Amino acid sequence: MVWWSVFLMVGSFFTLEPLPLVVSSGLTVLLYLFSASTAPGTFPAPSAKHSLLQLRPTGEPVRFFLICSSSLLILVTSNSRIPPRQIRPEGERAGKESPRVSHSARSSERYRTLPFVYSLRGKIGRSLEDRSLAQSSRALLRALILADRSRLDGRLRESYGYLGIAHFLALSGLHLGILILPLGWIFNRLRLGKCAADTLLFLILGLFTAVAGYPPSLLRALALWGAVKSFQLLGLHFSLIRCLLAGSFLLAGVDLSIIHNRGFQLSFIAVAGIALLGLPIQRMITSRLPGGWKGRIAQILIFPLVVSCSVNLFSLVLVLSLFGRASLMAPLVNLVIIIPLTLLLYSGMIYILLPGAGLKRLLSGWINLLSDLLHRIPASISSFPHPGIQVGELDYVSYVLTVSCLVIAVRPRTPRRRLLLLFAFLSLLCSVVLAPRDRSGGARPVDFPPGKRRSGGGDWPRGENVLFGKERILVIKGRLNENQARFLVGDLWRRGTGKLRYLIVVCAEGKQVGGLQFLLRRMRPDSVICSPYLEHSLEWPVAEIEKFGSRYLPLEEDLRLLTGGGWIEIHAPPFPPAAGHLDLQRTELRVSFPPPPPSRK
Repeated sequence: MVWWSVFLMVGSFFTLEPLPLVVSSGLTVLLYLFSASTAPGTFPAPSAKHSLLQLRPTGEPVRFFLICSSSLLILVTSNSRIPPRQIRPEGERAGKESPRVSHSARSSERYRTLPFVYSLRGKIGRSLEDRSLAQSSRALLRALILADRSRLDGRLRESYGYLGIAHFLALSGLHLGILILPLGWIFNRLRLGKCAADTLLFLILGLFTAVAGYPPSLLRALALWGAVKSFQLLGLHFSLIRCLLAGSFLLAGVDLSIIHNRGFQLSFIAVAGIALLGLPIQRMITSRLPGGWKGRIAQILIFPLVVSCSVNLFSLVLVLSLFGRASLMAPLVNLVIIIPLTLLLYSGMIYILLPGAGLKRLLSGWINLLSDLLHRIPASISSFPHPGIQVGELDYVSYVLTVSCLVIAVRPRTPRRRLLLLFAFLSLLCSVVLAPRDRSGGARPVDFPPGKRRSGGGDWPRGENVLFGKERILVIKGRLNENQARFLVGDLWRRGTGKLRYLIVVCAEGKQVGGLQFLLRRMRPDSVICSPYLEHSLEWPVAEIEKFGSRYLPLEEDLRLLTGGGWIEIHAPPFPPAAGHLDLQRTELRVSFPPPPPSRK
């Protein structure tokens, strides 16, 4: 088997035409099924009497690794020579090269090949526009059913991201699992056969994925569920991680660009964390719990927390690289949000299926209540500071070694488990001690963010906001609304700046109240240096700055701050104002960055 796969891999290099996508992905899954171990896996396999195909799988770890690696190479090499699929804009000349498009753009192209799905999506969208539903409820339901997050409030998305629960707003395996539970119960009540129930369930889940626009994370979940059923049908012992790899190989064979999608990467690593860490810990805890109703209650309380912690442990490095910050309160907040979100998804599905407008109005009040809870609870929790990990506070190599030791230690019949756990703890300490700390751009002034258009944020003039990295000094020269402040804070986190030492507000007008409040709430600067006129122009008292843990310093005299790259000279406006008309430009601070004085030898 190994040499056969290597032969196919080498042959795909020298043939004039690469292997077809369907053939390469099919070979990959077939080789993977042959490599399944005979040892008991996470899920029990059916007996040999009900097996569709009798296979004799291999069990040696080395052979298993070689077959999986060669299968992946077949997949990659067969797709590497296929040019990326491109969409040519209308009206463009045929000779002009078309730009590459994202996975979402290709998803919209697939709608045109499936008129029924496109029509059904339109009907669902129109049914969710009922005026009996609040605007926030309509936006949430469109996100949970149609994967359309464009109408979500920016404050809601920011609070979910700050708390580490943004995956609730993006369709993934969690939402698919929420739908599988009631559908499986209904099919059991209808006394459908296992094959018929699985087929009908797969069709319903596939239709839901198509109507949602083929989100990569939802495609990954559907492929995982299909791999589980395929292993059962073939009568093979299997585990969650093997089904995850088999389904992912199949998806990559159909569209190789899906592996570069953020949603797919986060979804894949989350399931890998559940398979390699969450389920083994769950089995260890189950063996030590008492029997009866006490043990069942303990399982309901403990197991969701174990799964959430394992997902966050595995995805921490990826989350930091993408967003710059990871919340340590995410496992607990997940337990609070999951119940109202589940009820809202069920209620939204029932709302769509209800025929009469009167019945929909009765259900709309309940939906508005759940939507209000999903807005208020995260907003209330995120208004208070809570612990998190920033970029630069963790050494990635040591942390990956920590997670690897934990995965080995929780495996059944692992020798020297205590020694492995001790080594994992020491490696975790090293990941904190060896952290780079300074990743914010050094002492030189950095224009921030760059002058390019951002979705929803408008144009950022270059030099409006200046950051001194090592000193953690941020100068806000222009007006800053709350939407712009959200982008600015995200860029600060990705640069490794988690807390500011000085926040210098140049403008003296009160049109930036929302952005200033957001900066104070998220960055928690030690001191806020501003014009003395700012307090008279703001719509909220500047004394509230101290509520965020910052010192309020209205500047009435010139000030000079020393940085590693030079000086920051801050010139105060004349205060109190002279009699007569007051020039607004003279109420602002004047900030300059003169070069440092020459050093004396």
